[in-house]
Amino acid sequence: MEVLVELVNHQNFATEPATLIIEAAPLGAFVPWQSLARIPVGPIVPGARLHVTRSVAAAALPPFDLRRVAMDGGFGPNFPPDGVDLITATEWAGNLNVSFESAPEHAVEVHRAFDLKVAAGRHAAVGVYAPTCDEFHVDLECMGAGWTAELVHAPRQPTALVVVGTPVAGRRAVVNLWVTRLLDERQVLVELAFRSIDGPSDPLGCLRV
Repeated sequence: MEVLVELVNHQNFATEPATLIIEAAPLGAFVPWQSLARIPVGPIVPGARLHVTRSVAAAALPPFDLRRVAMDGGFGPNFPPDGVDLITATEWAGNLNVSFESAPEHAVEVHRAFDLKVAAGRHAAVGVYAPTCDEFHVDLECMGAGWTAELVHAPRQPTALVVVGTPVAGRRAVVNLWVTRLLDERQVLVELAFRSIDGPSDPLGCLRV
């Protein structure tokens, strides 16, 4: 996987040299981060943009098998039921977190999986990590004409399935999973973008950020 980070200096003075930290985690909310890279960054002059690229080997990424999440989550050996396609990871899906070592409080994190292709007229499920205890609140938002979305929590694990219903081919939808930690009101957004197509649902490909 290739990670591209765009750095922009909006200040009227040059930045100090710093170390850029890139971390990853399985797709979901409030999942522990795993370090991917530490990259030295020189001074950036006022108004300048700097693109930092880092290639990451697949073996270095947090493993995440969406089918295993569904099976281990206690949904049962007969899941998914007839009419539901389980979207599985053939490459990788997950979260990315980028920050400077000197300012971790200003980290930028994304939890996204885009362009998920789903067979028109069927339902499809995507597995995510989502806490379900009383310390968290979870909301689901579906934006797309003719689409439906439902969150199904695993009975014994901090995992869930986002199950979408598709209209005719050629329609798009965005499903947002908002997870709020009640202790400090911190909110994490997991973004999923779907497209209905003729033919079978596609496996989940690489994360685009």
